[in-house]
Amino acid sequence: MKKSFLSAIALCSAALLVGACHQPLTQTDDGFSTSPPPGRRAARPLYQDENQGIHEGGPNAADFPDGGLPGGERQDYVDMPENQPIRTTTVRQEEVLPSMTYVNERLDEYGKKLNRWRELDRQSSATAVSPEESSELISCFQQLQKVMNGYSLLRANMLDSMNAGAGKTVSVQTARDLYKTDIDFLESRCGLMLTEKPPTPKIADGPLQATEDTLLRNYAAGNYESAAQLWRALPPEQGVRLRVSAQNAAAQSLLRQGDEKGAATIYRDLLQRLDDEDSPDTLRLRQNLADIALATGDNTLALRQYRLIEDDYKKLGDNEDWANRQAAMITSGSRNDPALREYADIMRRWLIYAPERDGFTVSALADNFLRKHPQSPVSENIEYIRDQTKKKAENWINGLVSSADKLAARKKFEEAANMIDSVPQAIIEGEQKTILKEKSEEIAFAEAVDRETVRQQQEQESQRKWNSGLLLAQNGRYDEAIDAFTELERDPAMGDKAKAKVGEITLKAAQDQRRKAAELYIRYTKIADMDAKKKLLLESRRILKDILVKYPEAEIAAKVTNNIERVEQEIRSIDPELLQYADQPGQAPTTAPSADGGLP
Repeated sequence: MKKSFLSAIALCSAALLVGACHQPLTQTDDGFSTSPPPGRRAARPLYQDENQGIHEGGPNAADFPDGGLPGGERQDYVDMPENQPIRTTTVRQEEVLPSMTYVNERLDEYGKKLNRWRELDRQSSATAVSPEESSELISCFQQLQKVMNGYSLLRANMLDSMNAGAGKTVSVQTARDLYKTDIDFLESRCGLMLTEKPPTPKIADGPLQATEDTLLRNYAAGNYESAAQLWRALPPEQGVRLRVSAQNAAAQSLLRQGDEKGAATIYRDLLQRLDDEDSPDTLRLRQNLADIALATGDNTLALRQYRLIEDDYKKLGDNEDWANRQAAMITSGSRNDPALREYADIMRRWLIYAPERDGFTVSALADNFLRKHPQSPVSENIEYIRDQTKKKAENWINGLVSSADKLAARKKFEEAANMIDSVPQAIIEGEQKTILKEKSEEIAFAEAVDRETVRQQQEQESQRKWNSGLLLAQNGRYDEAIDAFTELERDPAMGDKAKAKVGEITLKAAQDQRRKAAELYIRYTKIADMDAKKKLLLESRRILKDILVKYPEAEIAAKVTNNIERVEQEIRSIDPELLQYADQPGQAPTTAPSADGGLP
């Protein structure tokens, strides 16, 4: 079975949370526990029997039907009358294990303490703790491991015993020793630290913390260049103060920027520090370092790290098998072995794999390697790399198709087509090429249908506007009709017709206004009142001048200009000073009675 490195870490953590612990139990004849040692004591764990219920302290008479304790023989003392010799009796006790419910409850309780320890560890990573405090935290973790491991092992043995029947038994001495270790941990400083609220930690250096947060955010967003630049800008003495997660992010960013040596240096220094601190979280870092070393040709360093993984994590099957196969590949041939060089190249590509850049190229190389070297010791590793990268590439292609569909649904056909067409053909397989080709054709067809639908809708709308413009012109609403047909001039299908119609209606509107001006002029010639004559001439002149403003392109513009000159001559003949006030607001009349006639 093949898993990702993250899965390996989870397995590693589970295995590391197991350790053996012991504590013998003693009881007096009255069935109560012996007096505790002096000093502060934490609350004792509870034994829970499936039949008799929960009992405080260790197993008592309710746990053991015969009233004795597990563990064989011991001397018991009874009270005798005064001046009588003390008589001793030897009692053989029946060995009985605690209930499975009790063991599960203890595992659950220590799981909570483990979560508390993790919280304290995260806080210590972001605070300026002393070496003594850091050492104490690591020591508490190791003690916590032992107790959890003891209960886990006891539980497993009890299950095996149940499945195997009466032929297989579990030592009660183990349970007695484990109970003592449980009590010792609860009463220790570690037990108190994992139950009581710790003091408020000191805040770490502000600028360094901000740099660390920025580095992690850039790495999470895929901005590897920015993350690498932040790391390179840090002085070495500050870089080593970053959390393990931040240093790992820096190493991965350097790796994706082509700086394998820089990434290996971070892992090498980080592993040295974690080894010195006896840290439990070295598997993933050591494997990253070993894989980078193999990919870059440093087989000596790679082999040493794989051997360390093999030695340190014998119980972690997946990681151990991976390391064993990697080590076997290194030792199976010479340094210049073509298979080793091919595998190193695949490893390097895999370590910096990005679906949008590499597509199916790595899985294709892995398939080719398996065909050429079917008996290679790293066949399973190659299969894992092939399957993992192929799955990522397929997910990437599926994501592109899904995103393109969403864009097309929003009628962003060009963006959708560019997204599909931008995929380099060299990094995808035949099946995926077919999928993308079909999707591209589907988008093009959808765009064509949408374009035709829009064209038909526009055509219908243009016809509606044309009919509306004609109706406006028929009702003498020339200006509104001109606006309607002017808008239609932008329509490719009706632009020329609309432009001609605008000219036709403009002429009709200008002629209609000139006719009104002529009527006023004729009235001027037929009346004798001087003030009325002035008003009629001024109003006629205003209408004619408005024609030139509103309809400058009308065919009768020249005639209108001549008419204006004639009217102005008449005005000067009756009042030479009237024209200089004629264009001022409020001087010209706005209405006049209608009459028959026309301008010359």
